[in-house]
Amino acid sequence: MAGWTILKYLLETELIQRTEEGCDLSEYSQKFAAAGDDLKELNYLYDEIMELEPNKTLELNEPNELDEIRKKSPRGAAWNYESSKTDKIDIDLFYGAWLGRCCGCALGKPIETTTFMAGKDGIPGWKLVY
Repeated sequence: MAGWTILKYLLETELIQRTEEGCDLSEYSQKFAAAGDDLKELNYLYDEIMELEPNKTLELNEPNELDEIRKKSPRGAAWNYESSKTDKIDIDLFYGAWLGRCCGCALGKPIETTTFMAGKDGIPGWKLVY
């Protein structure tokens, strides 16, 4: 699990995600509590829950194909996206927005850590810049 976020928080979020996917996690809340902040145990637990099979019946309620998604939407199958001359512009704007967000998140996260924002040993965070 890559990133700068605390492993325990990532695993807690993954437990929620796997529950929403229909995995049976009844025994894992106790294992999660027992692991505490032990990184080795948290990693083992993560590997265990990633091996669980999602509930296959959810695929019937959450389709992947656009036509099936439209049929399940509140608008029903009548919902239709009309393409226009602005599609290329819309895609370009969306791509730019998404790329900007990705860059901002990836580059901003290290700066937003507790030490930088709150400081350390009585020294303000902005003075800790190397």
